Amino acid sequence: MKNRIITGTLIAILGLILAIGPWCIFEVCGGNMKCYWTGRAELGMGILIIILGILNIVVSSTKVRLGLNLALIFAGIISALIPAWLIGVCSMPTMKCNAVAAPSIISLGIILTLLALGNVIYLFKLDKKIEVQA
Repeated sequence: MKNRIITGTLIAILGLILAIGPWCIFEVCGGNMKCYWTGRAELGMGILIIILGILNIVVSSTKVRLGLNLALIFAGIISALIPAWLIGVCSMPTMKCNAVAAPSIISLGIILTLLALGNVIYLFKLDKKIEVQA
């Protein structure tokens, strides 16, 4: 129960930062620039991650949470790849989106991936432990 609440809350917070970060914290350029579309894509990924984090809190089944965290690993990877490769940001290195937003989004994606991976390992060991006791 404690793991479920802690990891679910951390995941939801990371999702919230990914969703609103490009618009409020580490702002991207407006208009039709590449970084604007990166921000829009991260908004969608952030909302998805928030939902998966909340499901991690609500669902008690170890196997379902294992699946949710496997999905979160891929969501974290995709979140990191959006500014790095999939869409990108402005090509001018002095722009705020290139200097601050892209590294921040990539870091958050990596942190999310590592958190979900750690939780997958924990849940896999917990599931094996439950099966042995049964």
